[in-house]
Amino acid sequence: MRLPPQFFLKKNALTAVLVISLMTLPAIRAEAVQQSYEITLPRFGDANNDGEINLTDPLQILFYLFHGWAKPACSGCADVDDNEAIDIADAINILHYLFKPDPSVPAKIGELSTRLSD
Repeated sequence: MRLPPQFFLKKNALTAVLVISLMTLPAIRAEAVQQSYEITLPRFGDANNDGEINLTDPLQILFYLFHGWAKPACSGCADVDDNEAIDIADAINILHYLFKPDPSVPAKIGELSTRLSD
């Protein structure tokens, strides 16, 4: 294998390894590169970040608060009353949303969240 002249001009060892690695890679076919991805945007109330607002979301919050489980996967989404803390009120608001929707509850459940974590 013959190294290109620019290889000798580089003084960074990482660059040298990268150049050699790129030279030894097989050609990638165009159809192998084309892939589609589904992106799920976070929503307030989706504490476990599974793409749905259901009973597992308030349970995730309650187990975090009272049983020492890990912080919810989307802690910004778990804070539905937007007081910058995950507390029992967030779990209760999600339960209200699921079982007894009340327009007077000032929760943003179901709206897109821009806060992914604290």
